[in-house]
Amino acid sequence: MPAQDLLTKSGRLAAIALLVTATLVLPACGGGDGPDSEATQEVEPSPTPGKASAENLAQSVVMVAPGVGEGSGFEPVATGSGTIVDTRGHILTNYHVINPDDVGPYDRIAIYLTEEAQEPPELAYFAEVAAWDENFDLAVLRIVGNRNGVEIDPEDLDLTPADFGDPDDLELGDDLMVLGYPTIGEGALELTLGVVSGFLSSEGRRAVWIKTDARIAPGNSGGAAFNAVGKLVGVPTAVFYTEEFGAEASGRVRPIDFAEDLIEDAQATRRTVIPEPSGQAAPGRVDVDVATVFGGEPPFFATGDLGADFVLTEEVFLANEDRAALYEDPAEALQFYEEFGRLGGVRRVYDNFESAAETGILVMAQIDLYETAEGASGAARVCEEYVDTMYEFVFDSGIEFYEPEDLGDPGIADESCYLQAEEVVEDPQEAPIMFDAIGFRLGPALAVVGVLSMPGSVTEEQVQSLAALELEALSAWLGVEAPGGGAAGYASPEDAIDDYVAYFDLTYVGDCEGTDPVTQAGMYCSLLVEDRGDERVYVVGLVASEPEAWLLLTQDSGGFWSVADDAIVDPESAEPPW
Repeated sequence: MPAQDLLTKSGRLAAIALLVTATLVLPACGGGDGPDSEATQEVEPSPTPGKASAENLAQSVVMVAPGVGEGSGFEPVATGSGTIVDTRGHILTNYHVINPDDVGPYDRIAIYLTEEAQEPPELAYFAEVAAWDENFDLAVLRIVGNRNGVEIDPEDLDLTPADFGDPDDLELGDDLMVLGYPTIGEGALELTLGVVSGFLSSEGRRAVWIKTDARIAPGNSGGAAFNAVGKLVGVPTAVFYTEEFGAEASGRVRPIDFAEDLIEDAQATRRTVIPEPSGQAAPGRVDVDVATVFGGEPPFFATGDLGADFVLTEEVFLANEDRAALYEDPAEALQFYEEFGRLGGVRRVYDNFESAAETGILVMAQIDLYETAEGASGAARVCEEYVDTMYEFVFDSGIEFYEPEDLGDPGIADESCYLQAEEVVEDPQEAPIMFDAIGFRLGPALAVVGVLSMPGSVTEEQVQSLAALELEALSAWLGVEAPGGGAAGYASPEDAIDDYVAYFDLTYVGDCEGTDPVTQAGMYCSLLVEDRGDERVYVVGLVASEPEAWLLLTQDSGGFWSVADDAIVDPESAEPPW
């Protein structure tokens, strides 16, 4: 698939990663007095910083955006600003920028960087909260993943921290430069100039607030206030209006020394969290009981089973309460879960972002555990639970699909169904995203393995192969034998081939030896051409047809059947017997 075709979908296909993970090369700003920075020679003060110094300082200021989703499908619920304070990915901001009681529910905090002042900021990292202080309205974030949500080593970060100054050195009339991402700036980095217009003292301190006439607007919160020589002296936090003066306003900047202990606390620990809204569980977060059910080791196939290009980008434990909230009637959904004894679930998402320009494939595997096998069986009635799982996944991705179509039982486990859904697109010329999924039940577990891809990228056989891998992992974890005599549920090669051709409404007559090319013409038969021990290779085709029209097929020792276009066999041995 051409790269440009995938790029047109980057805003909608939340789970498929961006094609290129850009590394921003940021000009060095020099060390300073702040945490985790080295002292440098003092710069000669100048009354008004010039354009060049302002652009250099801008490399330390980021946009902070709590939101939902990941990678190209991330959707902010609010935006604010922040300042990079060290090279290990710590970012200072206001607590109200990331407080869910102020901004609403979210499950990610995105960090956007501006490489060029003339360009809009670009998503660069994801962060969580390392420390916060509600009293002083300050928080320190820590970068934990790249733009695709993949965990990142702090040593791999290329960041320009701000140099710290001493706010106690400020005097009335001193110049201040405020940098941030105000909403009135339409999401772009914006510089406003002003002076120190006063101080507000409390509890014997010289200044709890620095007052300024520099314009501070919503979105500036958490950004940077620099003095005349480019040192960070405060965090723009609030604006106070006086009714009798109409639109006149006074900005409030929190002095930077209020944040020093908080930054040190954040640097001393690796703990990261997403704050919870008051009085309710944070969205996407569940109590520890669900994780305990899975013993901390969910039974999923390994990333290596998918190939070198795939990486695990997400693992989420799923609570009934959080999932019920997705539906029109949460109480009814929760009653459904409780009726059948669902304990909770876990989902993994695997992304081949390294080769997304060619294939654009995302794999989702999800397991839900029930108290008994009977509960799991009841919940799987007519594939209803598998459809719900697909709905929950695509809802998280922000993609609209038509109602999934049930394509029948692929014979994976005790009971299973193959589902396919197509994205709703407005332009008939635009290729829709496809979601192919196989759901199956094994004892007290329901599992779904699905693939988001562009049309033609994935075959039913490939989805079956993934489901067979998941079945093996789940069987080993539960300590039960997979049904059907093999990982894919086929007792013999003939059964596998029979299931394959039944999809095309054709008749399979067995081994090609002994078939009648007259009475059985137009029927399918198979011929073993090579037995490799762990794998057998067959040719399959219509009786009496030309060899060039036959399929080359393999069946592994576990019983799984797939097309083998790249298998190497002796052409003469593949010759049908007529």
